[in-house]
Amino acid sequence: MKQFLMGLILGSVAIGAVAYASPGHDGWHRHRGLGGGFGPVMRTLQPAQRDQIHTMFAADRANAKTLHEQVRAARGNLFNALINGQDPTAAETQLNQAQAAMIADRVKLAQQVRGVLTTAQIQQLQTFHTQWKSLMDQQRNQREQLMNQLGGGISTTNGTSPSE
Repeated sequence: MKQFLMGLILGSVAIGAVAYASPGHDGWHRHRGLGGGFGPVMRTLQPAQRDQIHTMFAADRANAKTLHEQVRAARGNLFNALINGQDPTAAETQLNQAQAAMIADRVKLAQQVRGVLTTAQIQQLQTFHTQWKSLMDQQRNQREQLMNQLGGGISTTNGTSPSE
């Protein structure tokens, strides 16, 4: 279930990148290449689907910005509490709540986007997610091997540190 939700979130972010990269959308033109890099489902969106998804993201934009600002402020508060030797409990709680609200918003948006996709597009997204995860695992393994060769890494088989 967790992997499925992550796939949906990744898919919604990818679809959002395409929707935001549409001509005339201020501030996202420089990110235009993101859409092509997030899987074949982006190329299979019909114009009506693209418009519908763009509308979903546009409707959520103000809320997403507010949530992002709350997370950023909460991170700053936690950092300041830690640096100043204060009890970080309240700041940690604030950050956890802000992150939970942001995740809930992203999941809601991902579910809305999923409702627009066809069964074939969802299957393409699932295949892409599996391939993407495999690629990320390969890259992580290559980084670990390189660090070990350079003498700066600790080899682990499950991605945890020896103290865990």
